[in-house]
Amino acid sequence: TSTDTAFRINNTVGGVSGGTLDFGQNGTVGGWIQSRNAGNYATNYPLLLNPNGGNVGIGTTAPGAALDIGGNLRLVNTANAQITAPNGFLDLRPTNATYGLILRDHTGATTAYSGIRTVDDGTSDRMEFAVGSDSYGSGLVLIQGDGSVSIGTIQPAAKLNIKANYEQLRLTYT
Repeated sequence: TSTDTAFRINNTVGGVSGGTLDFGQNGTVGGWIQSRNAGNYATNYPLLLNPNGGNVGIGTTAPGAALDIGGNLRLVNTANAQITAPNGFLDLRPTNATYGLILRDHTGATTAYSGIRTVDDGTSDRMEFAVGSDSYGSGLVLIQGDGSVSIGTIQPAAKLNIKANYEQLRLTYT
């Protein structure tokens, strides 16, 4: 934790120092802003931008959303990055996790959802598609890293494996 502050804004109420907003420079690497307790550098506070509303722009002069990034976004050393919406989410997991990418639609209080996820579980690399299912293990289409495709099973026994309790394949020419 750097204590080399170039500029400091203190919040003092009744003679007691509370929060501090420090601004500094880290050599030629860049500048920094830190919100923390003035008397204890180990106690850090959230840094709030526009807490009463308004948009924040990075790399743009006209932000059109709560956070508008004009350029690339890079997430580093994160345990899990999730973008959520009222009825779904995009979940990015680190390289050491079983699932690398999950794009999922979820509505209501049920567990049924539709989605896509990439999997590396130590035995195979695959991409799984689920539609209206309560898990990726049922009602899915799976593409294995070796090119095998399965429908209704996560363990294809052939290049194309269809598993069902009814007619499995019908080809019709009209």
